[in-house]
Amino acid sequence: MSEKNEAKEKGLNKGLVVFTVLALALMIGLVVTYAGSMSVLYLKADQVFTRLDASKAANYQDANNLVGKIFRMHGHLKPKTTRRLKGRLDYEFEIMDKASGKSLKVRYNGILPDTFRDNAELVLEGKLLTPNLYKAFSVFAKCPTKYKEEQAKGGKHPGKTPTNKTTAQLTPSK
Repeated sequence: MSEKNEAKEKGLNKGLVVFTVLALALMIGLVVTYAGSMSVLYLKADQVFTRLDASKAANYQDANNLVGKIFRMHGHLKPKTTRRLKGRLDYEFEIMDKASGKSLKVRYNGILPDTFRDNAELVLEGKLLTPNLYKAFSVFAKCPTKYKEEQAKGGKHPGKTPTNKTTAQLTPSK
């Protein structure tokens, strides 16, 4: 009977080893698969425009083509470009590179940050749908240091000021 017990024990040990190896392989596979998709490319506006120009020259067939890709973009809100569809949270505005003056149209659905103002420093996360249109999933406006200075002097942070009426009541864009 001891030979049968030993055989059963060896079978259980082999089964446990096989299960452990398969579980580890599955976990490693999941980490490798999802770790890449969790990281997002971060580009400054000038880098986006440089890559778009290079892609245009290659008829959007090169490896650096951003069309269809999800990435974060850092730039500034181009003054007087913000439009809102009346009665909706759909916005259209342009993000620009201050040095070159180049800009890209952005569409966004959601609530914009309090510090979203002309020339505000923005970080967007979204997808470049065409070479001329970026669909933002999220919009972050950096809080300029001038607000910290104003608060130190007893002023108010923009979050405590009324809504910018010119932005909130624009007509739909086409």
